Amino acid sequence: LTGLLAVAAMAQVSTAQAATITASSCALSAVQSAVNQAAAGDTVRIPAGTCSWGSYLSWSPPPTVSLIGAGNLSTVGGGDATVIVDDAATGAPLLDITTTSGTFRLAGITVRGGSGRIKEGGMIYVGGSSTQVRIDHNHINKTTYSPQNFSKYMVLGGTIKGVVDNNLISGGALQGWIHIVNGGSTGDQAWAAPTGFGGGDFLFLESNRLVGQV
Repeated sequence: LTGLLAVAAMAQVSTAQAATITASSCALSAVQSAVNQAAAGDTVRIPAGTCSWGSYLSWSPPPTVSLIGAGNLSTVGGGDATVIVDDAATGAPLLDITTTSGTFRLAGITVRGGSGRIKEGGMIYVGGSSTQVRIDHNHINKTTYSPQNFSKYMVLGGTIKGVVDNNLISGGALQGWIHIVNGGSTGDQAWAAPTGFGGGDFLFLESNRLVGQV
């Protein structure tokens, strides 16, 4: 009994230590400030709104952290509640995230084209070494770029594993909407690795919706 009580007390302390950090707005400076405060186990939330970003967010999250927008997590694409507009003169991804250990989740966010430069590394990039990544209920919309450009939609690198699901991808041309480059710029490491059927060494793409010319 004493042992069970001790375990329960430790679980309560662990739960109490996890925090929810809400950015003051969807502006880049507010979101960067919020993610910089995050500790292991925390959730960072971005409120609803439409914000133009003139640069990019660079973040190496601690283990077991989520970055969640105000989108509807029951609707494919999230419904465009938290909208980040690419007006960045840089070619870096708007969300440039390098995971570590533990879980990582990115959900409920819309990234929309504006006047920004071509994002050869993806409008969203998620890499690093987490083997429990979930990227879900986001909307990547290239139809609104002015002028139109050939940015990649999403690039996944490092050695991440997990699932990419219920995202909405909108664009004139959808070839190569997701690029998997594990182990280098061409993904050679992922292709050369043993298949590993029946294990967790996979990156699954499920229930995503593509709207455009394939």
